Amino acid sequence: MTSTTPASPPTADEVVSPDSLKQNGNKLFLEGRYEDATDQYSLALSACQSSSSSSTDGGEIMGVCYKNRAACYLKLERYQEAADDAKKAIEILPHDSKALFRYCQATEKLGQLEEAYTKCKLLISMEPKNSAIQELMRTISVAVDQKKKFRSTTHGQVDNMFELLATSDEMDREKKMKVLNNVLVKSKEQAGAEIILSSGRLTLLIKILSTTDTDMIVAVWRIASSICSHNTYLAEEALNQIGINKIAMAFANENESVCVAAGHVLSVIFDLMLPRQMKNPSDYFKGDLTFLRPIFDMIMSLIASHKVSGHGRDVILDLIVKNVPRNGGANLTSEFIDNKGLVQLLKVSSALAYSDDLTITKDTKTHVAYTLQKLYDDIPSNKVRDKYQDSCSDYVQNLFSQEDMVYKYKAVLAITCLLQGPYDVGNAIMSTEGVLNVMMAMAQSSDTASQMIAVEALVQAASKQHRCKQILEEGFEIIKALYKSENENVQVRALVGMCKLANLGGHDATTKPLGDMSGINLAKKALKFLLNPAMNPDLRKWATEGLSFLTLDAEVKEYVVDNIPALRVLYEVAKNGSQAVQYALATIFVNLTNSYDKQEMNEELVKLAEYAHQHIPKEHEKDGREYVEKRLHTLVDTGLISGICHSHRVKSEGARESFARVFCAVCEYQGNRGAVVQQGGVKALLSLSTDNSTVGKIFAAHALARICINMDPAVALPGQRSLEAVKPLITLLSIEQDGLRNFESLLALTNLAATSEENRRVIFNQRAIPAIENYMYEEHNLLRRAATECMCNMLQEDEVSAYFTQENDRVKLWTLFCGEDDVALVKAASGGLAILSENKIICEKIIQVNSHVEILVSLCMSTDLDIVLRGVCIVTNLLQSDKEVAAKVVDSKLLEALMHTSQQEGNDFEKIKVIARKGLQAAQDWSLIQPAEST
Repeated sequence: MTSTTPASPPTADEVVSPDSLKQNGNKLFLEGRYEDATDQYSLALSACQSSSSSSTDGGEIMGVCYKNRAACYLKLERYQEAADDAKKAIEILPHDSKALFRYCQATEKLGQLEEAYTKCKLLISMEPKNSAIQELMRTISVAVDQKKKFRSTTHGQVDNMFELLATSDEMDREKKMKVLNNVLVKSKEQAGAEIILSSGRLTLLIKILSTTDTDMIVAVWRIASSICSHNTYLAEEALNQIGINKIAMAFANENESVCVAAGHVLSVIFDLMLPRQMKNPSDYFKGDLTFLRPIFDMIMSLIASHKVSGHGRDVILDLIVKNVPRNGGANLTSEFIDNKGLVQLLKVSSALAYSDDLTITKDTKTHVAYTLQKLYDDIPSNKVRDKYQDSCSDYVQNLFSQEDMVYKYKAVLAITCLLQGPYDVGNAIMSTEGVLNVMMAMAQSSDTASQMIAVEALVQAASKQHRCKQILEEGFEIIKALYKSENENVQVRALVGMCKLANLGGHDATTKPLGDMSGINLAKKALKFLLNPAMNPDLRKWATEGLSFLTLDAEVKEYVVDNIPALRVLYEVAKNGSQAVQYALATIFVNLTNSYDKQEMNEELVKLAEYAHQHIPKEHEKDGREYVEKRLHTLVDTGLISGICHSHRVKSEGARESFARVFCAVCEYQGNRGAVVQQGGVKALLSLSTDNSTVGKIFAAHALARICINMDPAVALPGQRSLEAVKPLITLLSIEQDGLRNFESLLALTNLAATSEENRRVIFNQRAIPAIENYMYEEHNLLRRAATECMCNMLQEDEVSAYFTQENDRVKLWTLFCGEDDVALVKAASGGLAILSENKIICEKIIQVNSHVEILVSLCMSTDLDIVLRGVCIVTNLLQSDKEVAAKVVDSKLLEALMHTSQQEGNDFEKIKVIARKGLQAAQDWSLIQPAEST
């Protein structure tokens, strides 16, 4: 049994040398007294540092002491200290294999396997036959392999990423972002999202939200959105860990990307928990709002909060628009109005942008107007609608009742916003006695701010014809005077008013409300604002809105299109301008391309109007097709398509519809379709065909159809896009759509069906077959032919061809089509029968058609070799299908036709003759005919 008596310390008379202290340590180590041994080695190291012995001897002793103390630390399982000492020993004694061995042992225990493996390889090279080293190498190798396998799993990968994030203080920013992006990728897998949420890993990410690095903050919010997207459990757990307050704080951030990213987390949660597709009122959300209620309360409290940034407020307004209404939302419109949510919106609508008021962006007022409109449209009853109107009226009247002029400004701003949104509500308030007079007085004051606010309200009020006439009568001179103002902010707003008044007659070339005041002169003024790059973006926005009214005039259309620099500025604004300007831009492009709806004039009513001496609107000669076509080509040549390819990002439904109209007008001309594809228009159209007004979806789908007609779908719609295009195209196959849309949709689907099996599968799964077949019964030859061609391509799907084997007259119809005069129809029908007749049941159905012999003979004897080939295929299939069927063919004129075809000369007939001879061989095999005798 080893002694536990500690080594006696040296007396004062004894000389304590580093070597003797080292020897004491060695003795204690052998006795297993590792703590005491470390003390002796530590004393020896201290003695070496203060000793006057030669540096060589002292250095060697220090190296040995570090090495031996590392051995003690290994025994005591103090691996970090062991690694540190072994590393110091190696620095002094670089060729000492024991020091290196102990360093490898320590780093292996610390999990620093890559380091241990590298040093152990070096150790092996030093002592290749050392069994202890070889055993250590095996242990490390196994651990490295296990770690590699673990890291290849999702759990291992996530662990590795968070290990790196835990030491992020030592990492540069670029590496941190790379790790966060890798975490984002893993969070898109449900398994990865679950791992991130476990063991407090999300807490590490949440700490980043308190930093000032916006890119990393955005990355964290994106990871949170991805986690929430998988299911409601993960969404609830993630939000509980993050906390609603963190999201509220994000909305105070001045960076737009941070606000949008944080808002997207809530959008994802709402998408999971609210039904988005509504078919009838009974489907409105009636579920449990326990989890969502705090989110809605938070959103409502932030609408008019002074703590929220302008960008954060815009995101909040978007969340309200999408998630409060009945249709696709939480069915909280009535509650929102009752709980002062409407008043909060009105507070934002009356915010003064130039004062120390609520922080807003250049788009906030547009967002508020749209939100007010959506909520008003969603109101379920007249009682709630009255309450909505009363709340708005009370709010405005309360502001007007204040003596301070600032409150009157706010009242007019609120009215302006209502006129942009629920116009009837704003108009009703404006009709209140004295309101218009206040606006007129403000417009005539010498205060610039007062003038700007008043004229803006008057401009919005003039959106409706009856109100426009009233303003023309009562305020024209005031607006005209402001139009001459030296202040550009006032001048440009008055310009819009003049533009609205100037085009009160719309497309009617005979109506000129402003008399001799030319729309061209006003257009020149508007373009002056647009063409000046130093001009404030807000001024350019107003000039664009004015131009949107002026371009109703054909003369102005021609003037604008001839001004190439102006067009390019409009395209640039379309690409980079704010949301507030997009509707005006879309309207300009609709006017320039004449892609608006045109009212058809009933000739009888026109004659009656002429007889009664009533005014009859007349189209300007420059709105004729020749002029429109020329304008379209000029627009495309100068960059229109690249300008509107970002239209799918526009939030205004009206603007999206208008952009869809423009695309459809552009694609009407075949020469423009390639440019639309090359410049990214397909991506925009796919979005516009699914997220748009009902009318907008149709126009976007029609544009897609036109692109698919004469372009290879594999080029125009590569990859997934061709599958995405199928559903919009099918929406055009409706009796509610005109024949041109039906026809071009059928042609587009025909091309898509010919491109790939995936496309045919999607067409079939979208249940388009009945709609396509329906057009085969149309009297219109083009529709009937297009439907037959489309079905011919769809016959490659087994489920489609199976329809023909059932009890129906489909085979009879296709057989009869083969006897029509329309060559293209005959080719499609005979091509389909050539495919179908490979089935015995189809062959039996063909010979049941009374006129099948005459029809098939006409195919085989046609002057069109494509038709001959199809006919010969059908007859050969009949002969090969069944002896009874073959016998009927042999007994008819079909055999003679087939024999005649098999004997034709020329290279063009080679393929046809091969197939015909197969049919004759089948007849021989059935013993129905004898082989020809050789001469």
